[in-house]
Amino acid sequence: MSTIKKRKIILVRKRSPRERHRGVSAPDGQRFWVHHGPIVANLKELLEALHRMSEEQFEHHTSREVNDFAVWASDVLGERALAKKMIKMKSRVDLIKLIEVYIA
Repeated sequence: MSTIKKRKIILVRKRSPRERHRGVSAPDGQRFWVHHGPIVANLKELLEALHRMSEEQFEHHTSREVNDFAVWASDVLGERALAKKMIKMKSRVDLIKLIEVYIA
């Protein structure tokens, strides 16, 4: 007697880049701690923090060598394409505009 194995086929729709970031929050241990500021879990909260932070706070997380915001977006949120663009942003205002467009 032969046994017929049934296979389940699960179709997974690929999400667009805009869909991927919606609702993605970092786990508790991997949230972004703004220097002398809030702890953020996702891009929306990062955007709110950027609006409120001082230039001193922004400069603490950005330098010629590293952009902490971009590293976090890439490594924790998986937003590699956004992170590549974030690295190029040299001002807080430019970074705010980039994230606003990205999450719109």
